[in-house]
Amino acid sequence: MKDLLQYISEHKNKTPDAIFLSSPYEDISYKKAYKNIDAFAAGLRRMGLINNEPIAILGEDINAYILSYYGILKNKNKAVLLPVHLTKSTLNTLIKQTDVNNIVYTEKYRDIILDIEQKRNHQFANKIVVGRDRRADYRFNEIVNNYKSINYSSRIDINADAAILFTSGTTGFPKGVVFSHKNIITNVENLIESIDYQDRISVISSFPIYNYISNILALNTVLIEGGSYILSREKSSSKLLESITKHKANILIANSYTYHDIFDNVKNTDDLKSLSYCLSIDGSLKKKFITEWQKRFNCEILEGYGLTEAPAVSFNKSNGEAKPKSVGYPLANTRVKIINENGADVPDGEIGELALLQNDLLPKYLDSRQEADTKWFRTGDLFQRDINDYLYFKGRKYDIITKYGYKISPGKIKHIIMQHDKIRDVFVLKITGGKNNQIKLCVVPERDKKIGKEEIFNYSRENLPRFLYPDFVEFYQELPRNKLGKIKRSDLL
Repeated sequence: MKDLLQYISEHKNKTPDAIFLSSPYEDISYKKAYKNIDAFAAGLRRMGLINNEPIAILGEDINAYILSYYGILKNKNKAVLLPVHLTKSTLNTLIKQTDVNNIVYTEKYRDIILDIEQKRNHQFANKIVVGRDRRADYRFNEIVNNYKSINYSSRIDINADAAILFTSGTTGFPKGVVFSHKNIITNVENLIESIDYQDRISVISSFPIYNYISNILALNTVLIEGGSYILSREKSSSKLLESITKHKANILIANSYTYHDIFDNVKNTDDLKSLSYCLSIDGSLKKKFITEWQKRFNCEILEGYGLTEAPAVSFNKSNGEAKPKSVGYPLANTRVKIINENGADVPDGEIGELALLQNDLLPKYLDSRQEADTKWFRTGDLFQRDINDYLYFKGRKYDIITKYGYKISPGKIKHIIMQHDKIRDVFVLKITGGKNNQIKLCVVPERDKKIGKEEIFNYSRENLPRFLYPDFVEFYQELPRNKLGKIKRSDLL
């Protein structure tokens, strides 16, 4: 098995002028990317950074972020991809946990770096800025322009740690997940085997590059396939549309709310005519919407499921094999089962926790105490499986609602409420306190359609058992989300 840098080297030799990175500022060919990555690795080596030493990256989606990421891997260091949406305090804790003493950052985050240094009570050993921050030790552009390749003769061990990504932390403090080169490549190959790419891929993602979806399913898939990765100036639907049109993207990866926003804002259907595939990761689009999207843009939306610890678990396939409301069936090298609290398999059609067989797809945790002590990894997510092995996401185990002695999956409530033709999106929020949890529906109405609380209460009484009735209903223009597209629960309480 080749390591990630060997793929760049191969594409540099076979298709040197093919575009690897497209951005609003500059297109970078495989030849130029390899040269800059090599130079950046040489710069790190001359700074005295030794093999396997962690180097953090804090910044937005720009070419320099990706080139420095692969430069870190080229120098056999570990890339620690810090999520910019987290608080300074959380970032400081993550830096301590990963034992980071060297950092690459974009100038926009200079004040965060200074604040972290003050809390640490000592400076980073090496600070590399993308920009002109005078307090930095080095500038990215100077490194890639002034250092020459050191042409390593030794191969990178594919089992060596490559990158540390972090879980979203929506149900607790973010966990560090350590990917080896082998983990990354195996996940990419699993996805490629299951989705039939006909042309040279050109991918754009609504997720930030430090997230597993953009990193594994988009960027590294592009790298291995020799395609192009498109960086948008922002992740808003208008900027994504602008980039899709300009760079002729043929694969879009996004959350359901992004697809709705794009659908509502496209004035000319030709803006999306280059798209061949659309992948949705959260599996909460209505059948009606998927049908309307396909009819309007002549492009399927294929829903799927993954998580930081297992980026590619399942996807619907094209050519009529997709099932509405399903996140598809497990990909080629993924073995799953659905279990109860005691670890026993549940029958098809019943709700249980999804468990994954530990194999080369699954990375390890930064904190070994968080590792599973069995060969099956519990995802913490609730699913149903039908007789054809299609999977149906039913919510997080953490979100289970206890009421009148019943244990209720929010997904069961959401599924019914989402059938209402005036409701575009809904989040079922558990409110704790007392013997029984309470249920709050956070509702986003369809555009240009009016609906009141009483109508939702009546609809609930007509379509739900009594113990599933909501206690509260609130309306929102959009549900509050972070940069990963995750619901900000604290804003809904």
